[in-house]
Amino acid sequence: VCGNGQKLIEEGHEDSAEFTERIDDLLDKWGHLKDSVENRHNRLLQSEKAQQYLFDASEAESWMSEQELYMMVEERGKDEISTQNLMKKHETLELAVEDYANNIRQLGETARQLTSEQHPL
Repeated sequence: VCGNGQKLIEEGHEDSAEFTERIDDLLDKWGHLKDSVENRHNRLLQSEKAQQYLFDASEAESWMSEQELYMMVEERGKDEISTQNLMKKHETLELAVEDYANNIRQLGETARQLTSEQHPL
C-alpha cells in the first residue's frame, strides 16, 4: 500500500500531499501495532511461565502427599525378613525424597524469579 502511494506521489498525482500524510500515518500505526504485538507476546510468555510453575507446584504437592501417606503407615516387621523388607522400602523412600529435593529447589527458584519480576501471579 505504501509502495503504491509512493509510486503515485512520484508520478505527480494531484493528491500527493494527502498520500504522503496517509503513508506517514499508516507507518506510524504499523509501528504501534508491532509494539503491541511484541508486548502481548511478552505477557503470554510470562503467563506460560506462571502456569507451568502452578502446574509443577501442584504436581509436587500431590507427590509429597502421596509420600506422606507411606510415612504414616506404622507397619512393623513380624520377623527378621519382613523387617529387612520394610527397611529396604524405607531406604527407597528416603532416596526418592532426596532425588525429589532438586525439583522442590527448582520450584523455589522459579517462585523467587517470578516474585522478583513482580509477576501478577
